[in-house]
This record gives sequence, C-alpha cells and structure tokens, in this order.
Amino acid sequence: MVDGKYFERICGEFIFILAAFVVYFLIYNSKNYKKTKIILLIYVIILSILSYLFRPFCVIDLANLQGYLKPYYSYLTWNQMIENMMNTPDFARYFYFYIIAKIGNPNLLQTFVTTIVYSIIFYTIYDYSKLKNYDTKVVAKTVFLFMMFGQYIDLISGIRSTTAFALFYFCVYREFFQKKSILTNIPLYLLSFGFHIAVVPAIGIRLLFLIFQKEKIFIKKILNFVIFSLIVIVGFKYGGYILEATSNKANIYLNTSVYTTLNGYIISLMNLVVLIYLFFINNKFLVETKKKVNSNYLKLIVLYFLIVFVFCFEYSIFHRYIILLSMLMLPLISNSFSYIVSKEEKCTKFVFSKTGFTYIILLFFMSLVSFTLGDMKLLQFFN
Repeated sequence: MVDGKYFERICGEFIFILAAFVVYFLIYNSKNYKKTKIILLIYVIILSILSYLFRPFCVIDLANLQGYLKPYYSYLTWNQMIENMMNTPDFARYFYFYIIAKIGNPNLLQTFVTTIVYSIIFYTIYDYSKLKNYDTKVVAKTVFLFMMFGQYIDLISGIRSTTAFALFYFCVYREFFQKKSILTNIPLYLLSFGFHIAVVPAIGIRLLFLIFQKEKIFIKKILNFVIFSLIVIVGFKYGGYILEATSNKANIYLNTSVYTTLNGYIISLMNLVVLIYLFFINNKFLVETKKKVNSNYLKLIVLYFLIVFVFCFEYSIFHRYIILLSMLMLPLISNSFSYIVSKEEKCTKFVFSKTGFTYIILLFFMSLVSFTLGDMKLLQFFN
C-alpha cells in the first residue's frame, strides 16, 4: 500500500466481508424465495452504493478510466460521438462512457456496471435454484462463494470486460436453462462485444459449439446449423473490423507483457482450484441422485476450462477467463451445494461431511489470499 492508508482499507474490507456474512445468514435462514429475492435486491443496492463510494487506487484501471472521461468524452458533440461509435469495435463502451461524461459524475462509471453485473449474477443464482426447487441454503452458499472469490474490485474496475462477460453469461444461461433461442440473444451478444472485444473468442466458441451440441429433435439440429451459417456470413461481411481488432489485441497480449502480477496469479489459481473441485462434486452429485443437468452445458464448460489451461501463461487472458468461468459455473456450483447441504443434513450438528469440510478449507484459503494479497486489499470507501 503505497500511500499507507491501512486503516481505511482494513475498514473497507471489514464492511465488504460483514455485508457478505449478513446476507449469507439472512438468506440461509429465510426458507422463503420471496424473502430471498428481496434480500438479493437490497444486496445489489448495497454493492452499488459501495462501488459509488469506492476510492480507486491510482494504478488500477478504474482510476485511469475516470481520468479519461472529461478530456476524451465530455467535449464531444452527439454527432461526433455517433461517428466515433461507428469506427470502433467497442461501440457500447464508447456510448456508455460518453453518457457518464455528460452527466459529469465519474463515480457513476462503476456504479451502473456494478448494478448490472451483480443483478445478472444474483438473478441467475436465484432463478436456477428456484427452478430446481433447492433449499435457500444453496442460494446463500453460492452467493457467498462468489463474493469470496475476491473479484469485486475486478468487477467494478474492469468495467469493459466485466460487463461484456456478464452479458455473455446471461445469454448462455437463457439459452441452456430458460430454453430461449439464440436468435433472441443476438442483441445482447452484440452489446457484450460492444463493451470489450475480449469476449469475442468466448462468443466464437459458443457459436461453434452450436452446431456440435446434441439435440433430440433433428430439425433443431438443422436450425442450429442454419443460424450458425447466417451469423458467420454476416460476421465476415460486416464484422471484419471486429475480428481484426480482436486478432491485434490477442497478438499484443500474447507477445508483450501488458499486465501481470504474482499475487494475481496465485489468487486466480486458488479460484480455479475451487471451481475444479466443485465441478467434480457436481459430477458426483449427478451420479448419486441421477439428476440431469444439460449435458451440452457441461461440455461447453469444459471448453472454457481448456481456454484457461491453454492460456495460463498469459495473465490477462487467464485472469479474465477465470472470472468468466466463475460466472458460467454458477448453476453447477448450485448443484454442488445442493449435494453438500444434503450430506450435512445427514451428519450431526458438530460434524461436517468430508465434502463440506474440504470445501470450507478451500474457501478459507481462497478468501484469505484474496483479501490479503489481491486487489481486495485496496478496498477504500472513505478518505
């Protein structure tokens, strides 16, 4: 901590962790999905307020983005902004920054993003658990785990990539668990890579997977192929600039040291270990209870695990795609916690199941590392 504001940042971490624990116990004991929904809504508001009050450290991305608003966006006319949007791949980000600059309050930059991202995350956790008729304890554990990943500053500071990945995750969730057509998600997919082209490879994998995923109805298989073909044709015709920009950005990441940190690697690896552990619990859960999760979704998750493994040497890609993976894993994590909760109920009050105990140990070390070595130690809500 260069500026030595230890007390302010310790208080910031305490406030964040206290809020997470309070929400955990409220949901855990709610026994009611209506109450759970209200608690999650209040939690989103709290996290948004905290993000508004957050004082970004001078070296993190958010501080730089706030500094760009006035000199680069506030003096543009509407026509200039539209023209610039038409000539940049991240057009949605450009529009968003322009609006915030015109409002004149740079703190709103991270506030609206926090509201959007955590609304998506909490909604999918809530919706999936309710769909599966899980106990509210599962919602409590899933939300708490996600908050203990120590990604809060990543989410409110990495505004562009965070929003892009959250929108992408929401699209995938709607397609696999709410049975929505990919056609209904095209505007959201466009909006996602309009915030950051880092999501383009993720979208490409999803589209490619579309023609290989198993379908019970042959007509749907044909329809998926037609949709994929049309999107590819339109993409090559009108999206050449986006593909070129994505390629150039990937080349920069892979051939130059853009940003890396040993502590960041350690935290990302800890997050990955927990995700892998819960993924395999999920498989055990499926076998023991003979409940089925969409097998296509499981295979898609494996592909994103492979992306993380292949690019583990490049921190920017590795770190960002672990954040994406932590979102995509949320339905499977809920399944895993349903298994853990069922095991805990069979044990005495003073004895944890082996699975639950292992999870607690992993969670403890992951959160300890995140809040002592990671960016979470920079949490500061007052001067």
